[in-house]
This record gives sequence, structure tokens and C-alpha cells, in this order.
Amino acid sequence: MMSTLLGIALASSGMTQLRLNGVGPSELLILSVIGLSVLKMTVTGRHKSGALIPAYIFLMIQLVVFGSLAVAFATIADTVFTKWLRQITFILMPMLLPILYSLAFGYSSFVQALKVFSQWAILIYLIPYAMSFAGIMTLGGIDFYYGPRYLGWSQNPNQTALVLGVAVPMLYYFMTKKMVSGLRYWVMIVLGIAMGLATKSDALLVCWIGIVGFVFLSDLIERRKAVKSDTALFIRAFKILLTLAVFVAVLLWARNNAVEIYDGSGAGMGAGQGQVRVLLWMNAFSAFLDSPVIGHGHGHFSGLGGPYNGSEAHNFYFDWLAAYGIVGIVFFAYLILSISVRLTMHRKFFVLALLFLILALSLFHFYGRHPVFWTMIYFCGLFSYSLDLQVPRNHADGRNR
Repeated sequence: MMSTLLGIALASSGMTQLRLNGVGPSELLILSVIGLSVLKMTVTGRHKSGALIPAYIFLMIQLVVFGSLAVAFATIADTVFTKWLRQITFILMPMLLPILYSLAFGYSSFVQALKVFSQWAILIYLIPYAMSFAGIMTLGGIDFYYGPRYLGWSQNPNQTALVLGVAVPMLYYFMTKKMVSGLRYWVMIVLGIAMGLATKSDALLVCWIGIVGFVFLSDLIERRKAVKSDTALFIRAFKILLTLAVFVAVLLWARNNAVEIYDGSGAGMGAGQGQVRVLLWMNAFSAFLDSPVIGHGHGHFSGLGGPYNGSEAHNFYFDWLAAYGIVGIVFFAYLILSISVRLTMHRKFFVLALLFLILALSLFHFYGRHPVFWTMIYFCGLFSYSLDLQVPRNHADGRNR
């Protein structure tokens, strides 16, 4: 029941066209999940062990303490973001979501919720996708500001790209773990890929291609036993060549399309979109240089006309740097590195690829208020920390727990 509620809340998190005064179906469901999680722990007086990630908690403390201190200094310097309280509220709420849920219902239920999310996200976005093919006017479809890019239920194709970009590989992950099986899930993956490509997100395309490379690499690395047949040797050689071909294709694509992306002459792009992004990044960086240690506090400090115009930089890292300075970037980097090192040590390269997918997509949009962003980071963190708690295979019972 609760895993289904959280899964649908995450799947509907991109339905920004259905918001009324900033509140939509996802926000109501997320508040319900948070409330029920707190209620359960309050009534029972207990919580699940192993559901906390120290680096994640440190990051939240940094946001509250140093972020609020930066707001005070920014108020004096007259660079404060006017809606700073709303900003930190909509950052902390999705950050708290996976923590409270995991504490109340446990890691297994949290993973089940992600399984629900991976399926429902594809199904939810399939509705306007199918209706657009039928010629019926929907909330999704073409938006002339962003070009002929699939929006689904979102106001921005980048929001659709994040939800579908995570849901498709997550569903594949659950299939490899035998948590779901059957032809219908392969059909859902194909449809999810089709809708993801329809968003015409270059970042999503590169990330998905990169995940394909990670899949083959992880398979090759984890198969440490000696090859005993010519057929197995041929299959391994084929996978190595295919992996190399994938990465070469990405490099060639990047080289051939770099100018188009920057100039905005690519398909479905506004004129000079790349130049606009760079301008926003530079203006955010200029704001950062004015307060490099702790930033200017909660908010956005970029804009086309210069810094402090109250606009996003459309890049998580530049936005984060301007808002929270070097201190904020260090805490965030510590979280990501602590997770990445553990995943690498335990050779869990597919989960590592999921983490990098989130980070790579954040190069082109600010996802700091998006529950899928923080939930996926928390999942990768919980997964990595749980590996340290597993019993070795040579334990008396001969199993991993």
C-alpha cells in the first residue's frame, strides 16, 4: 500500500501542467507519504535501522545552517532571493521524503516503491503520448517555445526527460534482478525509450548510451571465471567490441553536434539555445564570485541580463554554487564521492551508472526541487551502504543477507 503510494507520487512528479498555485497531484501525494511516515514512527515509537546516510544528513544540515546564514548576509548585501523561504521548503521536502519513508517502512519497501515508480511513470506518460498519435488535443505534445519536443504532463521537456530517463533503466534493473518479468515489461521499456527520445533531450540520449556501455562493462568485469568454450569467448569479445563502439559513437556524436547544440541549429532547438545556457552559467558564476564561501543562500541568482535577476542557470552545479558557495559544493561532492567509492569497490556498476545519469542530466537543468532527483541519490546511497553490512558468502549459512 505505502510503496504503491510513494511510487505513484514519484511517477507523477513531472505532472507540472496540472499544478494549481504550485501544488499538483504529486505534491499532495508526497505530503501524504511524509505525513504517514511521521505518523507511523510516532505511533509505534520505532524506526527502521540502517536507513540513514551520514553524508546525506550532513548535506541537509549544511543547507539549513549555512544556507540560512548566507540568506542573512545576502539580505545585508541586497542580493537575497525574494522567495528564499519557498525555495528551501521545496528543496527540503523532496530531500526528506526518502529518509522518512525508509525510516518508517524500511529499505525493502523503499525498493518496492521504486519498482512501482518505474512502471507507473511509463504508463502515466503513455496516455498523452498515445492521444497525440490519435490526433486528440492533450496537455502534452508540441510546445512551440521548446520546439517539437514531447512534454507529456510537464511544462518543460527536461522534466519529462528526467522522469522517463530514470524510469526506463530502473525497470530494466528490476528485470535483471528477477523482481519483474514478462514480455509486457520489455514493451514498456521500448515505449519508455520512444517517449524519452521524443523529448529530444541530448543529455538524456548521451546518458542512456552511456548506461548501455556500463551494462556491458559491468557484465564483463563481474564475470571473473575463466572462459571455457569458444562460444563464450566469442560472446565476450563481441561485448567488448560493442562497448567500445558505443563509446566511440558517443564521442563522434558529441564532436559532430557540439556546434549545433551551442548555436541552437539542431533539430527541435531554439536559436542560440546553447549560447543562452552558457550566458546563464556565466552570470551564476559571477554571482558566486561575489560570495564564494557560503553563497547567497536559498534561491537562484542568474539571468539573461546579468546576475541577480532571479533566474535559474539551468545547470544544477552553477545554481548550487551561487546559492551555497564552496561549502555547499564540498558537502554535495562528499555525498556523491562516498556513494561512488562504495559502489565501485563492490563492483555495482549499473547502480553507479544510475547515479551518474542523474548527475549528467543535472548539467542542463536545476533538479534540486525534484523528488526523483533526491530519491535516486538516496537509493544509490542506501544501496551502497547496505553492501558494507552484507555477510560474506563464506559465512556459515553460505548466503548474503
